[in-house]
Amino acid sequence: ILQKINDITKTVTFDIPEIYRLSHTIDDKSLKYFDEETNIFNPISIKDGDKFRADHKKDAEQQDIEDGVLDYVHTKTQEKMEMIVHAKFDTYKDYKVKCNLQNKIPSKINQKQAL
Repeated sequence: ILQKINDITKTVTFDIPEIYRLSHTIDDKSLKYFDEETNIFNPISIKDGDKFRADHKKDAEQQDIEDGVLDYVHTKTQEKMEMIVHAKFDTYKDYKVKCNLQNKIPSKINQKQAL
């Protein structure tokens, strides 16, 4: 985490590393594979199941963006950093704390700032 302190504007700025999902979990019990060789209506393969899992990961990440998960994380990060700076460092009690998230994945906040 990089920090910049500007005594003129009374601002402490943090560059926060990219936020990413720690895991993608699919309940294996929810997936059902039928006999590949005798399925005449919709032949599938194990590779189709692997593709489903990969697509599900992408869908879950997109759903996080749409549901505002990244925005929630940004807000909570901002709150926690303000709390830490103001509680631990008397010198910076009157300073504004700003957090810049280094996301490659756009959040709703980042999309609004880009407009």
